[in-house]
Amino acid sequence: MSTSVFISQSRPVETSATRSSEFISSPLPEWIWSGVEHLYQSVFSSRVMLEKPEQSQTLLCAWVEKNEHQITNILIFCKKECIIQVCNEVIALSSGVIEQFSKDIFSNYPTIKFIRLHAIKLQSSFKNLLAFKSEFSEDYILNIPSSKESWLASLTPKVREKQCLYVKKATSGINGVKFTVVRNSEIKELMVRHVLRFSHDRMKQKGKAFGISVDEANQLCSQMKKVGCLFLLKKNDEICAGVLCSVIDSDVYMHVLAHDQKYNSMRLGLVCCFLTIEYVISQKYRRLHFLWGHYDYKKKMGAKPVVLCNVLVVKSLSKCLLHPLLLGQWCCHGLRDMMRKYRHRYSSKN
Repeated sequence: MSTSVFISQSRPVETSATRSSEFISSPLPEWIWSGVEHLYQSVFSSRVMLEKPEQSQTLLCAWVEKNEHQITNILIFCKKECIIQVCNEVIALSSGVIEQFSKDIFSNYPTIKFIRLHAIKLQSSFKNLLAFKSEFSEDYILNIPSSKESWLASLTPKVREKQCLYVKKATSGINGVKFTVVRNSEIKELMVRHVLRFSHDRMKQKGKAFGISVDEANQLCSQMKKVGCLFLLKKNDEICAGVLCSVIDSDVYMHVLAHDQKYNSMRLGLVCCFLTIEYVISQKYRRLHFLWGHYDYKKKMGAKPVVLCNVLVVKSLSKCLLHPLLLGQWCCHGLRDMMRKYRHRYSSKN
């Protein structure tokens, strides 16, 4: 994507008795990256996702908000023509933060007419801003309980009984499947590719397109070596199931869950998921993100959906009407999101 840089260096935008904000130009300093990861604990708002080698031509800038000298928000963004694209994704933001960010952008960069945010957990409605939102997807989140016993007690008796039976059958006796956890630099690309191939084969069997592109697979292989946690089931040292996760602070993000189809009868995908949750509980993590996709196992494991929204902020209605192509694209994407939501509701009722 062709971008242009804000030529201004770090400079204050607004100061009050308790609040101040500033823009930081590219290249972003180290404290920005550590700060944004600590604030939001989202792998989709982390350095490993936002500062990719293939995006070296995209010059990133940051808006930093402080309250009584304490950093409260960091939004990383890039500029393309008259549009600001916020790069942070899968994070919770209040309408007040978006309104203040938009005010600062429009005040300091007069050529900007639109601000776009993608996959945001919007915490409140807009009051003082011309903005449109669309429910883009959802993140299924399991808030990690204090103990394995608490988690098991939260499941339905039927689910609890079945899952425990699957685990016992897989890990004991003649089956002898072993659960292994591999972290960061110890993760080999071949392990990641193995699990991705399981997922690809599963989608092919169902007659569906595999949802991970070549670039995304390459990114995931690189990402796993930096912030990854790989959960594997092995039988006789052969990988037969796996879960690919990223860990940012106290949050765990599940990207791929898959198993070798020759073990379908043993339900090894569910077994690996069950043991992964047990591990996450034992390590005192805060949340497990199953991410998007309406699959029954997520709800059965106790995860609940949190809506992810796309947001388009407009400087003024008159400026908005001068860009019909952009508005048309937004309407098409919004219609697609609406149809996706209604299809899910219809299939859930049937």
